[in-house]
Amino acid sequence: MNGKWGFSVGMPTDVDVRRLVDQFGTPGIMTLIPYADLEGCLKMRRDQLRFRTVTAAWRKKLEREHNLMTVAVPNEGFRVLDNPGRVDSVSRLYKHGLRRIMKSGERALRTPDNGLTAEQRRARDFVGSTAGTIKLQAAIEARRMRELPPVSA
Repeated sequence: MNGKWGFSVGMPTDVDVRRLVDQFGTPGIMTLIPYADLEGCLKMRRDQLRFRTVTAAWRKKLEREHNLMTVAVPNEGFRVLDNPGRVDSVSRLYKHGLRRIMKSGERALRTPDNGLTAEQRRARDFVGSTAGTIKLQAAIEARRMRELPPVSA
């Protein structure tokens, strides 16, 4: 059966995710789970799309059910992040997302009216103004955070 974009719908990940849960349980903070161990457990190579799909589902399950965030360590495996690592990770994700929002807002505002319906113009204007509002609010919050007294550990 083919999905929306012509890809095969494929096999559910539940069985393979269960295999990882049974093998690795709930890993501790800063634990590194080597790719070789994952490949052995799943009986597939890490360069296969299925490996990526299953490990992504497993990592989401770890975060959803145990509040454990993981990061891929190149050529090694997945590491469970400690709190400082989590903050670094979400900060990078936030900055990346903010840049994408700004770029989409700029592109929207540079889009000329010709050929657009009234509804498309409203959508364009909404994206542009929302991006501007988010940028302004982020700048206000960043300034406010800089002005706060340092937090003692």
